[in-house]
Amino acid sequence: MGTILVAATWIAWRQPAAVSAMLTRLPAKRVGHLMDRVQAFETQTYGSARLPASRMIRLVATETTFHFLSFAECWFTLTLLTGVSSPLAALVLDSVNRLVNVVFKMIVMRAGVDEAGANMVADAIAVSPERAVILALVRKARLIVWAAVGFGIWAAKTRTDRLEARGSRLGA
Repeated sequence: MGTILVAATWIAWRQPAAVSAMLTRLPAKRVGHLMDRVQAFETQTYGSARLPASRMIRLVATETTFHFLSFAECWFTLTLLTGVSSPLAALVLDSVNRLVNVVFKMIVMRAGVDEAGANMVADAIAVSPERAVILALVRKARLIVWAAVGFGIWAAKTRTDRLEARGSRLGA
């Protein structure tokens, strides 16, 4: 994550027009139209990256806190499961979980993929595969609980909005 943040900061600072520079080397007739669209996209993207320093600091702090808490959750859960846990094992399992989240986003709740990923790296980090899979299941249970909480809040707000709309129609 640190590498990605450094690379993103460098890109936002330097604003390289990498894709449009590559397109200028292509000898196709349609490149001209495509080139305009790519340059407009690059300009728009870099324009949205120009955040005030205070917002950028908050963004980086929030991202850092998220990843630290994810690691802490993994370490704490592994400690509860095994009695003793190394920070390195937690870091590896958390990194695998982050990778699975990004690569397998299209699979609903990453059914089976989290568990398989944890199982595959468990032996390499001296954690029993069963405990690594249980860790993945605990994280999935947390996801389901928070999704249910969010759904409940959404449903209550929707109901309140409908009642308010009905009340304003009756009162008017």
